[in-house]
Amino acid sequence: MDREHPVVIKLMALEFLIPVALSVSETVVRSMGFDEKVAMALRLATEEIFCYLCRQGSGSTEVKLSFSRGYYYASIEFVFDARDFPMKAFNLTATADAEDESCETGLILASRAVDRFKFSSDGNNLCLVITKEKDYPPMAEGAVPAAVPLKEFSLKRPDSEELKLFLRMLSQYHNPARIHREFHVHGKVVDKMSCGELSCAIAVDKAGHIGGGILWHFYREGLVMLFGPYLLGQTPESPISVALLEHCINNVARTHAIGILAIQTFSPLPEGYFETIGTIYRYDRETGEKIERTLNYRYLREDPCGTMWCHPSIEPFLEQQYRRLYIHRELKHVSEAGEVSTMSAVIITDIDKVMGAVQLFPVWWGPDALEVLEEYVKVIVNDLSCYFILFVMDLGKPWQCLFTPALLSTGFKPAVVVPHGARGDMVLFQYNAESEP
Repeated sequence: MDREHPVVIKLMALEFLIPVALSVSETVVRSMGFDEKVAMALRLATEEIFCYLCRQGSGSTEVKLSFSRGYYYASIEFVFDARDFPMKAFNLTATADAEDESCETGLILASRAVDRFKFSSDGNNLCLVITKEKDYPPMAEGAVPAAVPLKEFSLKRPDSEELKLFLRMLSQYHNPARIHREFHVHGKVVDKMSCGELSCAIAVDKAGHIGGGILWHFYREGLVMLFGPYLLGQTPESPISVALLEHCINNVARTHAIGILAIQTFSPLPEGYFETIGTIYRYDRETGEKIERTLNYRYLREDPCGTMWCHPSIEPFLEQQYRRLYIHRELKHVSEAGEVSTMSAVIITDIDKVMGAVQLFPVWWGPDALEVLEEYVKVIVNDLSCYFILFVMDLGKPWQCLFTPALLSTGFKPAVVVPHGARGDMVLFQYNAESEP
């Protein structure tokens, strides 16, 4: 029951079949090995989505449900014909209304019950995928061994206990607020490495002392995201840093990846391996200090060039960035020409409360994009007190580029272009980058 071999059922959107949909949902998710919390969350989401389709349909709507699992999550895919499906209910800013007769309140509950979702369409049917992750216990307490300088070392793929020990040491010897928040959930990191979603290498001596490590994973098909190298108890000029970095590059070079993206957090990367492609900013929540985060990129093979979409308003920025990076792109314009759209703009969020950071990812474009973005900014700044906001745009998907006028109107500015960061190049828009909170 993985993503390549899902359990699939097809039901007509009829109210008397609601118990069937719920029973199948709960039974299949439990049979995957997930606990009651995951099973009941997906059961609730299934109930609200299926009930909405039943009440809005004519009785002839067919719904296909596909159930699949990963090491740490379970997913349900709904495929149905619903051209007027109220996607806006899945926005963070959507509010429930007890007197809502269109059942959109139920869809809001469904979106809150799961950890993430995505929409897609083949032109005839809408596809909605909802995902719920299993819970992990908090970071294990325990003695952390003293980090010692290594006179000799070798690199290895850690086993699960070595990986957890490395992560505990990472939190002990580096500022936890500067470490990716998922690295604080040790069980999830172990599961991600076990299923191949994450790779790691550590430097150890013959006695088993850990002197450093590096982690990486595929962010998109052509882009690898790099974390580290992290040194533990070593001098800045230690050869461990270069050894870890070259180990990662050699492993990734055997894959189909085009480039590696590294975000500087602790110390500068070894010289000569990466090119700086831009800088983003965030503010320390305690001191208000403005902190630069440098984005560094390394090509693994010759740039394949290609065509990208963009809104004319940011074409000068893109051309300037491409000239600086010495890469060629043919830019094609998108424009909103008043065509009919009954769908609302939908955006999902990735919120890091510790870092005071929020990333926005477009799921669907709608003519109300400006209104939706304004609501998001208001909630994030006023309610969450977050000032580090990034909007991630894929230039390989023309519909995402339609968000550009709304972004510029709400205080976002294009900051960085990441080659091949998504289906096409990825543009990071930063909110209010030059202003302090």
